Amino acid sequence: MTGLILKDFYALRNYLYKQLALMAIIFLGIGLVFKSCSILPIMLMMLMVMTAMSSFNVDESAKWDGYALTLPVTREQIVGAKYLFSVGILLITGAITTLLAILFDALTFHEGALSIAAGAACVALVYLVILCVILPLYFKFGAEKARLLSTLAFLIPFFATFFLLPYMQVPEGVSIPWVAVCIGAFGLTVLIVTLSYWVSTVLYKGREF
Repeated sequence: MTGLILKDFYALRNYLYKQLALMAIIFLGIGLVFKSCSILPIMLMMLMVMTAMSSFNVDESAKWDGYALTLPVTREQIVGAKYLFSVGILLITGAITTLLAILFDALTFHEGALSIAAGAACVALVYLVILCVILPLYFKFGAEKARLLSTLAFLIPFFATFFLLPYMQVPEGVSIPWVAVCIGAFGLTVLIVTLSYWVSTVLYKGREF
C-alpha cells in the first residue's frame, strides 16, 4: 500500500511544491493586509483537498485503475491508499502551516497560539468531512462526472454555516465542556471516515474498467 501512496505523491509532487509555495506567498500577503495569520493554514488545507481530487484526474488520464487491477493488490488496498494519501496531506499540511502561522503570529500580530490552533483544527475537521463526502463520489463516478457533485459538497457546508451561524451563538454565562466536545468530535470524525471508506470500497468493487 505504501507504493500506492507514493505513486500519488510522485505524480503530484511538482504541482504540490509549486502551488504550496505560491499560495503561501499570496496568503501571507493577505494576512499582512488583514493583520491575521490564521488564514494561512485554512486556505492551504483547502488546496490539499483540491490536490487530493486532482490525483483522480491523473489516474483517469493515465487509465491507472485498469492497470492497477492487474497488479497483486486488492480494490480495498487501492481505496485505502487513496484515503491515506488524501487525509495524510490534509492533516500534515494543516499541522505544519498552523505551527508556521503561530510562529509568525508571535513575531507580528499576537492573535494567540490557541486561537489560531483552534480555528485551524475546526477547519481541518470540516475539510475532512468534505473529503469523506467527495471520495465516494469519485470512486463511484470517476473524476469527470464527480466534479460537479464535489463542487456542491464544498458549497453546501459553506452556505449552511453562513445561514446557521447567527443561531449558533453561545449564551453568556453558559459553560461549554470543551474536553467532552473535543472527544465527541474526534469520535464522530473517526466514525465518518470509517463509514466513508466502507462506502467507497463497496462502490469501487462495483465498477468495471
